[in-house]
Amino acid sequence: LLGIVMVLYTVGRFFGAAITGGHWSFTHWQALPGWYPYFWIVIVVLLAIIVWRFGDTFGRWLNSSRRQLGALVILFLLLIVFHLDSFLFSAGNLRVAQIAQADKIFIPWYEAGTIVVVSAIYHLFSVFGLKANTASVWAWRVLAYGCTLLSLWAVARFAKRITDDPLKRVWLFVIGFLGPQTLLYLGFIGVEPVVLPVTLWFGYFVFALSKEHSVKSLMAVWLVVIIGAVMHVTLLYLLPAAVFVTMAVLQRGNLGRLAALIMGILVLGGMILFVYHEAAGSLRLSAQLLFPHGKAPFTDYGIFSWRHLGDILGLFFLTAPLVLVIKYVALRDWSDWLTSTTGMA
Repeated sequence: LLGIVMVLYTVGRFFGAAITGGHWSFTHWQALPGWYPYFWIVIVVLLAIIVWRFGDTFGRWLNSSRRQLGALVILFLLLIVFHLDSFLFSAGNLRVAQIAQADKIFIPWYEAGTIVVVSAIYHLFSVFGLKANTASVWAWRVLAYGCTLLSLWAVARFAKRITDDPLKRVWLFVIGFLGPQTLLYLGFIGVEPVVLPVTLWFGYFVFALSKEHSVKSLMAVWLVVIIGAVMHVTLLYLLPAAVFVTMAVLQRGNLGRLAALIMGILVLGGMILFVYHEAAGSLRLSAQLLFPHGKAPFTDYGIFSWRHLGDILGLFFLTAPLVLVIKYVALRDWSDWLTSTTGMA
């Protein structure tokens, strides 16, 4: 799987732009040195040799729980050491100001949980005498690294649950943990890191539910959805999948699964209609959405335009590692493939 991911990634750098035109996910290598794409070919070859020669040994070495924990601790420390100063990326500086430079911290309803947590950490740091801006920066980073820890834990549990093979666990962990979301593991200042642990734990509990239809796992799925929605309203994107999984568990058989799939699609469609209905009366919300006709100066970038569809393709390409993990899960157990894969997807 890791080899497939690496090959897809590398091939996409050479031929993706020709297939989809000028879409960012395929063309960013054009701004890098000419040797960079070929460097990835060397990496793929070396990785194949290393896995073929030392893979089993490495897997057996990591079969110890203590060594696994040690490896996770080292990885987490590396993520802290190589932290990202994201002040000017995704308005990180404005996030710092939102907490540190206001007489009274404003808590927007759509991200209430996240702002409450960051505010509490900020006030805790302030008690120890940190200056306002410094306390705000570290409050956001504590949130980010807390999300990183939860993500590490979720992916490790996921890999352990999927297979008993120690080597496969290692590579499933690598594929599941690393990817386009890696940027958010490095102390990212903003609400975005919250999405990662919520999504990963949702996937884990859905998979657990597909293996054993228990009330405990079903409650865990909905608890994750509720926590996610409280932290940031965009995490309600998990709601259609939660509805689907719930109905698929409660109604056995192919007809029950089909009904669950239809209900999940209806919930998703209803959410989209609701958002666009609300956007009709909200200038702020409408500014964040795409419509059939693009907005100036990008009048050719509408919701159904080829440019937008190409970007969606790019997003799917960037998430190829996780898609392959889901496919791996599906192919191992055809009896529950619909519940486990559609719910996680």
